[in-house]
Amino acid sequence: MEKLVLPKFNGKNFAVWRFQIESFLAVHDLLEVVDSTLKCPSEASRLDWKARLVIGNALETNIVRLVMNLKTANKMWTWLSSLYKLRNKTTIHLLLQKFLEYRMEEGMTISQHDEVAIITKTLHSLSAKYRHIISTWDTMLADQQIMTNLLTRLLNKEALEAR
Repeated sequence: MEKLVLPKFNGKNFAVWRFQIESFLAVHDLLEVVDSTLKCPSEASRLDWKARLVIGNALETNIVRLVMNLKTANKMWTWLSSLYKLRNKTTIHLLLQKFLEYRMEEGMTISQHDEVAIITKTLHSLSAKYRHIISTWDTMLADQQIMTNLLTRLLNKEALEAR
C-alpha cells in the first residue's frame, strides 16, 4: 500500500480527487489534522506538516501556488474545498440565485451594502492581467476584503506595469 501513487489535482474532478485524498489521509491518521478534530495537540505540528506534504504533493504546480502560503493543512483543505467544490452546474445555479437575491440586511449601513456590490462589480470587471489579484483576494480573510485593500492592490499592479 505504501507504493500507492496519489492522483495530482489539476482543477478538475475535485470530488473524485477529494475522496481519494481523504481516504489516504484517513489510512495514515492525518484526516483529523486536516478537518481540525485532532484530540492530541502535542502531535499537531508534526502531523500537520505530514498532511501538508500529502496535500501539496497531490496537487499540480499551478494549484500548489494557490495554497503554498497557507499555514496549516486545514487552511489548505478548506480553501481548496471552498474554491473547487463549488464548480458544478447545480452549485453555480444556486450561487447565481443567491447573488440575484442579495438584499441589504437589517442593521447594515448603506456604505457596507454598497461596498459589497462595488467590490464584486470591480473584481468581475477586471481583465485577465489582474487574475492573480482576484485569486489572492479570494484567500483573504473576510474582514480584510474591503475596498481600500482592493484599490491598493490594483493601483500597485498598475504602477508596476507602468515602469
